[in-house]
Amino acid sequence: MDKFLAITASSSFAPVFVFILTVAGISVLVWYLQQKRKKDLAAMCLNGGFEFDEQAVSLSGLPVLKVSSPAASPEYSVSSGFAAIGGGDLSAGRSGQPGTAAPDPYLNDPIYKKNGFWGALFAYDSPPLAHTKLGIFNSGRARRAANLVLVPFKRGKIFFFDYRYTTGRGKHSHTHNFTLALMKTAASIPDFYLRPENFLDKIGEFIGFDDIDIQGHPGFSSKYHLKSSFPEAVVSFFNNERIVAMENGPAWNVYAGGPYFVLFKKRGIVPVAAYPNYIEEVKTLLNFLNLE
Repeated sequence: MDKFLAITASSSFAPVFVFILTVAGISVLVWYLQQKRKKDLAAMCLNGGFEFDEQAVSLSGLPVLKVSSPAASPEYSVSSGFAAIGGGDLSAGRSGQPGTAAPDPYLNDPIYKKNGFWGALFAYDSPPLAHTKLGIFNSGRARRAANLVLVPFKRGKIFFFDYRYTTGRGKHSHTHNFTLALMKTAASIPDFYLRPENFLDKIGEFIGFDDIDIQGHPGFSSKYHLKSSFPEAVVSFFNNERIVAMENGPAWNVYAGGPYFVLFKKRGIVPVAAYPNYIEEVKTLLNFLNLE
């Protein structure tokens, strides 16, 4: 064995050998951190009385609604659909009847079905989320939703989950990570995309690429970049109460359309230690926005 290692180290295979060991070490570390997060989230849910679905399988078995609502931006489609989560019978299948789970072609995909070590390393597309036509669920590739936490809220539930997708190729690839909160609202919401405004947005406004500014609320308009193909409907949605709720406190990113409202504070995965506070922040904001 020592002779083999000596030969390997002194040969042209040394860089390859080091590369393989490095990749293996990183893979093991990633797997360990993923398993630890699942375990810690499961313990948090047990203590908090929440439901936990580590593989987010629930998202695949939920019914898909066809929603017609004003489109928000090029990221949205006028006709959008989404798994009907947050209210109603969560056991309903795509036929809309309780307890009838329609077959999902993704479930026959061997990579989609993988569990354990290798399953944690290979990302798979999460098919139901793309039906929203919302930008965040239709960007990039290797989309994956995992670690689903279901939190009771008013007459329904808020779905918290880790979500990621990859853009670029090779050394230019980048994985985008989020901890999202999603709820199904009782009333239809005009499609829009809201995010914190930055310096480039200011330049864009100067050369004519304006977003939607709400008259009488300069603080809100300077804090957020708001886009929609139906500005009048969005301005009506953001009444004074909702503007105050969004203007005060931390900045949020929001994707909305039809009965669906998705939000997060910033990119990145929320640490388990900060998760309970994150849940309360989301619930507080949704209460102020008077969404249910």
